[in-house]
Amino acid sequence: MLLEKISTALILGLSAERILLCPFMAMGLSLSDRGGGLKFILGRLAGISLLGLFISIIGVPFNIPPYILDGVFGLFLLGLGVNALLKSKHQLKQKKFSNAGFSLGLFRGMLNPGRKLVYLLPLLWGIRVVDGLAVSLAYGLSSSVYLLLGFFSAELLNRVSAYQKQIKLAGAIILLFLGGFYIFKFFQGRL
Repeated sequence: MLLEKISTALILGLSAERILLCPFMAMGLSLSDRGGGLKFILGRLAGISLLGLFISIIGVPFNIPPYILDGVFGLFLLGLGVNALLKSKHQLKQKKFSNAGFSLGLFRGMLNPGRKLVYLLPLLWGIRVVDGLAVSLAYGLSSSVYLLLGFFSAELLNRVSAYQKQIKLAGAIILLFLGGFYIFKFFQGRL
């Protein structure tokens, strides 16, 4: 029974809708802050695992309207994009937001209700806490495949040292675009 739930979580994590935004999220974070995409992936994995634990223990997910989370997420992405844009344009020696990627991933993994709850709730209902952790971890790992594609693409681009300024600018633009997209979703959700 547990192996069946873990297999289902692995397959659900690979759902095709993730290919539209996830690679660009990790790519934008990695291009603007080396390692930011990997920190986002690790934070998201930790957040999904915590969400699975919470549901396994309590049995009830958080009830936060999705549009609020989209707005907060969009603002964070816009902030990171502006910071990356300033750093790429002016070569400022600013303090890095070393934990921003992890924190953003943790926020996204744990609090964003979306499809994760629809996928995970039936699998987590009424199972032991350790089993809930295994199921949510399996989902988190498989749903990170597309994020890893973006991260590794950014790592390949970062090796082209002749174009570092343009590459960092592209990362900032991607983050600004994604931030704007989530702000748009915020306003669309409020209507």
